[in-house]
Amino acid sequence: MWNHWILNTRWIRIEGLTIRRIKGFTIRMIEGVTNELTSDEYICFMNYKSAEATALFANGYNCAQAVLSAFGKAHFKDHASALRLASGFGAGIAYRGEMCGAVSGAIMALGLRYGYQEVTDTTSKENMMKIIRKFLDLFEEQHGSVICSKLLNVDIGTPEGLAYARENEIFGKVCPGLVAHAAEILDSLWEMEPGQ
Repeated sequence: MWNHWILNTRWIRIEGLTIRRIKGFTIRMIEGVTNELTSDEYICFMNYKSAEATALFANGYNCAQAVLSAFGKAHFKDHASALRLASGFGAGIAYRGEMCGAVSGAIMALGLRYGYQEVTDTTSKENMMKIIRKFLDLFEEQHGSVICSKLLNVDIGTPEGLAYARENEIFGKVCPGLVAHAAEILDSLWEMEPGQ
């Protein structure tokens, strides 16, 4: 059941994380949110994992770290391992503007959930590829691309483009929505039966 919350403060707390108020997003009711929520300025729906990923991103983790950590932490012996694994995938892989980091984080999480380890397990391999393609199709259908520079509308693979993105706060304006949406799609696929 979705709960409609409206943010009235600049910061809210989610399980010990501080998240900036992001225009266009509201979080469904979850334990650990401590601030009063009464304004009608910022409205949308966000599931728990999407809220967690967005909170991680707002606290300085890159897009890939935020998505992988929100979904993959049960698969790692410690949270730091998930963060280290995804650390190079942010900003389209090391500021190259290639595959969106939120998409890369989601693909890594799907690999943890549905991946295979035996080379002869072709059924699991095909099922995982179908789920990943479904994720990519849904993300691309909404945003027009999975390529970071296209999503940001600036080539961050060049020093000038990266400087422009930083000066104009493009990462802070565009990426929170991409992280949230990647997590929402991922959440919708997370309990999918292999082969569906």
